[in-house]
Amino acid sequence: MPVIIGIKNKTGRNHMPEYTPKSYAILLAAGMGNRTGFAVPKQLIKLKNKEIILHSLEIFLKSKINFESIVLAVPPSSVFNFNWKNFFEENMPSGEAGKLRIVTGGATRQESVANSVKYIESIISKKGQISKACQNSQASSQAAQIIQASAAAISSKSSKCPQGAQSAQTFQENPIVFIHDSARPFVTEGELNLLLKKTAENGAAFLYSEVTETIKTIEKIKIKKIKAAGENEVPIFNMPEQKGLRLNIKTLKRSNLISAKTPQVFKYEIIKNAIEKAAAENFTSTDDVSLVENIGISATPVMSNPMNIKITSAIDLEIAELLLSKFDKRFTD
Repeated sequence: MPVIIGIKNKTGRNHMPEYTPKSYAILLAAGMGNRTGFAVPKQLIKLKNKEIILHSLEIFLKSKINFESIVLAVPPSSVFNFNWKNFFEENMPSGEAGKLRIVTGGATRQESVANSVKYIESIISKKGQISKACQNSQASSQAAQIIQASAAAISSKSSKCPQGAQSAQTFQENPIVFIHDSARPFVTEGELNLLLKKTAENGAAFLYSEVTETIKTIEKIKIKKIKAAGENEVPIFNMPEQKGLRLNIKTLKRSNLISAKTPQVFKYEIIKNAIEKAAAENFTSTDDVSLVENIGISATPVMSNPMNIKITSAIDLEIAELLLSKFDKRFTD
């Protein structure tokens, strides 16, 4: 539940309490990983005798952020028939498995995110109803209640409501939602905490790395033709072509480019509104920050550690095996 912190001023009186918002994590694992060349989805490929998804999941389960729930978006059974519930129960301590919520992912990343956020919405709505009922119950027995300096002091001895449910504000505040690729098993605790801080301040944040390669755009343009007197039609441009097309290549300024990674983190209402607007406009994107940009909000970029690679191919898996031992030593704090 949210932590209520009473802050005393110089007179010894408490200011209004600060609320640490609830945090939820979404782990995207609905892709089939066809580029890896393996017979199973990439998230089930073993990295040092443990599936990639378990490495990524461990980051969030062991985090001091203490996520309320971790939502796992997995492939539909019609695409990949696998008992995910049994898999997690067999490979994780019962106490940790209790935080997991499994949802069916979609045909695209964006659909999987939408399904997961919808599930989080159901959790928030349910808790909000409990909170409101408790508040109404207390209102009949107390005309007013002064918020004390600790969470323990806020509850009424006669109340049968769950601890922390006495205030409707507790469950109606704006939670934080982390969205992460399950194929990125090298995110640090420090990065999670910095993303949480920046999101609480600005509404959205994401990890990024600098671009070191020269990036070019390629546009295929249909070749216009002219007809000279007494001649057949000929291309205006005398250059290699493919079925009447030519390539228009431009170089982008590298200093203006960054590479977006995950986690990408948002206040719940922001990502919810972004998903709804994208659906209404039939707007599609390959990451969640783009959806938020579509509603006019800029996310705060946070520099990623250099080991935060996404495993999408067989060669990535070999690189990850080399990185794992170094990551365990250098990036676990």
